Amino acid sequence: MKIKFLARRLLLLFVLSICAQFVMASGLQSEQYSINISKISMVAGWIGTVLYILAYLLLCLGKLTAGSKCYHLLNILGALGLIINAADMKDYPSFVVNIIWMIIAGITLWLLIKKGMATGETSKT
Repeated sequence: MKIKFLARRLLLLFVLSICAQFVMASGLQSEQYSINISKISMVAGWIGTVLYILAYLLLCLGKLTAGSKCYHLLNILGALGLIINAADMKDYPSFVVNIIWMIIAGITLWLLIKKGMATGETSKT
């Protein structure tokens, strides 16, 4: 349960930081706006990096399994942050690998959810 709580808090932090940057940038000149977009990209990239590392750390410590929904959710969110950063930086190899990573994690998460629904399983980490 603590892992789900942590994952939800990280997701909330990720969403709030991006929203805050957009709100702050909305009333500024176009030159200042582009600077704030770069800041959003940088924040998204760092959050994505932290989520990737957190997912791997929890997997290595045995707190998550490769078949857990939380592990794949952390990977999806981590990939999303790094995709935003790679798109802004025009780092196409990183952009492509993170798109593929997110698709793999998304399909796996969808299959886990579908499998859980078919067996009547309640939500587990």
